[in-house]
Amino acid sequence: MKIDKNAVMIIVSGLVVLIGIGVLLSSTGWGQSAANAYLGNQAGGSMGTSTFLTLMREYIASCRKLGTVILGAGLVGLLVGARRLMN
Repeated sequence: MKIDKNAVMIIVSGLVVLIGIGVLLSSTGWGQSAANAYLGNQAGGSMGTSTFLTLMREYIASCRKLGTVILGAGLVGLLVGARRLMN
């Protein structure tokens, strides 16, 4: 049985797209958790509200950027795999 590399690429890319969407949808919760962990571990449990909100916003933005990169990589893989199947 011969494995079609293009079909495997499309399947893997589809999974990467789903992971990217999952990261994007989870970014708010993960960013809040990361900020809370930082507050408890690094700041000794005390921090100004504006500083904490800025920290949380940046953690959320980092998670969103990661999700966007993963999603983009998956979409590019899908497009390349689909193009190869058509040729």
